[in-house]
Amino acid sequence: MILDRVELAALIAIASVILALILLWRQQQKTQRMILRAVEGKDHQLIITLADNSTDAIYVKDIEGRYLLANREAVRLLAKTAEHILGRNDTALFSLKEAALVRANDLRVISENQISTHEETLTTIDGERTYLATKGPMRDGNGLVIGIFGISRDITERKLAENTLRQSEERLQLVLRGSGDAPWDWNLESGDLYYSPRWWAMLGYATNELPVGASLWEHIVHPEDQMRVNQAFDHVINSASDTYDIEFSLQHKNGHYVPVLSRGFILRDTGGKPVRVSGTNTDLTERKQSEEKLQLSASVFSHAREGIMITDASNMIIEVNEAFTRITGYSREEALGQSPNILDSGRQCSEFYVDMKNNLIENGHWYGEIWNRRKNGEIYAEILTISAVQDASGVTQQYVSLFSDITTLKEHESQLKHIAHFDTLTGLPNRVLLADRLRQAMTQAQRREQRLAVVFLDLDAFKIINDTHGHATGDHLLKTVADRMKMALRDSDTIARIGGDEFVAVLLDLDNTNACEPMLSRLIAAAAQPVHYDGHVLQVTASLGVTFYPQTEDVDANKLLRQADQAMYLAKLEGKNCYQIFNAE
Repeated sequence: MILDRVELAALIAIASVILALILLWRQQQKTQRMILRAVEGKDHQLIITLADNSTDAIYVKDIEGRYLLANREAVRLLAKTAEHILGRNDTALFSLKEAALVRANDLRVISENQISTHEETLTTIDGERTYLATKGPMRDGNGLVIGIFGISRDITERKLAENTLRQSEERLQLVLRGSGDAPWDWNLESGDLYYSPRWWAMLGYATNELPVGASLWEHIVHPEDQMRVNQAFDHVINSASDTYDIEFSLQHKNGHYVPVLSRGFILRDTGGKPVRVSGTNTDLTERKQSEEKLQLSASVFSHAREGIMITDASNMIIEVNEAFTRITGYSREEALGQSPNILDSGRQCSEFYVDMKNNLIENGHWYGEIWNRRKNGEIYAEILTISAVQDASGVTQQYVSLFSDITTLKEHESQLKHIAHFDTLTGLPNRVLLADRLRQAMTQAQRREQRLAVVFLDLDAFKIINDTHGHATGDHLLKTVADRMKMALRDSDTIARIGGDEFVAVLLDLDNTNACEPMLSRLIAAAAQPVHYDGHVLQVTASLGVTFYPQTEDVDANKLLRQADQAMYLAKLEGKNCYQIFNAE
């Protein structure tokens, strides 16, 4: 401990007397004789005995820094004999650096002519130690400084303890700063409250900007929380518990409320009476916002109409939502730990999945349509988006798949496509699809160096039956005749209804013009077969016009149709129920 003023004065007096005794003993220098005359007394031996039994090092130096006195502890620390110490200065006892430090402190005392206390780190018999040195000037009868006295106490252990405590406090402050917690303390006996700067900053205030006390608490705690917080605190104070934690809201300076978690420790006296409460407040704003985001994400995940499937980096299913179960038929328990291959329909080739994987690697996502299979084996179509979820270093951790069942849409799309390309009554290709197939057939004929025939067919007497028996009968007749004519052709051939009772057939892969004659005959025969409907026997015939491709001149699909149409009218003129071949001449 640092000496108080009374102790210091006593020791100074002792040192002065000891100095006198030593100077009497030596009587070698003028300075010694001057000190002797100044400090003669009766209890010299008693004072020397007291100094030698002190645990502090006590010493006296002349104006040049030579030792005139050193007590037993000083002699022990320097590991020298008294004779070796007395008359020498610090350069003979310490390293040059340490001696310079001590001399600088001595000169400061001499120049300032007053007592000074400072720390000195010196190497003694105990090793490198820290001493608290109190030094003062020695004066003659005229007040002239003729030397200094000193008392040095080993404070190494105290310094170590202080450093340890300081480091502990620094670590605690760093921990609190890193955690964002705001310390506070309440002395229940005195009523004193302490809130840390972090506590005030958390609420937007400068330190102690508001009066600290019960009124502050009532002012900043959310009104809906005050009763609950007070009851919880009273319960802890009056129970055997020493800790508590509770969440509530404190009002920020700008008016909004900050959610906090308050944790505290109750300190009790020997009788169990609470005397102090210390704790921290933690700002829960970010945590609450994260919880809200998680709750929102969970709500979206659970209630989304789209199926959601999450797989890990090894492509194993780790989570699915309710829509996934509704669409696929697999429960969550059945899906977890499985590969998405359980949904494979077999409709996509291996190249399809290779392309999907490459897109995920290169772009981090994939989007498209895919056919999958439900648990019950039913094939369904889905629109699928897959996104790769990466960590901070860019390594993929999961894949998130969102999909919607578009089977109904695909069926509707197929129906629209059918309507756009097929005749609704007969189911035969319509004029649009006929044009496309005819162009493809012309390209194929040129490539294979073969011929094709375009046959324009018109039913004879159909209008009479339709007008006589009605449209329903007419429609039935048209459908039946169309089916029979389709059966009369090969699978590679096409017959289309282009309107009313008019049809066009495209006959492929003909070696010559005569090769189509059997099929033309079958078409005429199929059209002429009787049709029984609603108690009536219905019968029509067909007039056919034929043209071939390729020709000596360059012709397109439309010109081929016009040529066949012209030839058909010639068949009508020739008496119907026959075919005529187009001849440009």
